[in-house]
Amino acid sequence: MITYTWTVPQVFGYPNNESEIDVIFTLQWNLNGEENGNSANDLGTVILSLNQIEPSYIPLPNQQVLIGWVQQLLGQAQIDFLMNDISRKLGN
Repeated sequence: MITYTWTVPQVFGYPNNESEIDVIFTLQWNLNGEENGNSANDLGTVILSLNQIEPSYIPLPNQQVLIGWVQQLLGQAQIDFLMNDISRKLGN
């Protein structure tokens, strides 16, 4: 069975945007799959618009929040595609 792990290793933001500070606008994400000591990954970037994500503003969000935003913006069909791609890379 493949174990999937999401990370957001890099974020880009504006120091100030309207009335908020440290507003993130781009997330680089990585989805890693591991099975029997072998691993494969897919990575990419999503661009945020504050009206597309919930919650829309959190100062210095943690990894869990960032991953939630990535998954929300990618959508389930794209997530399924990525997981299938990793499975294929692992020879399944």
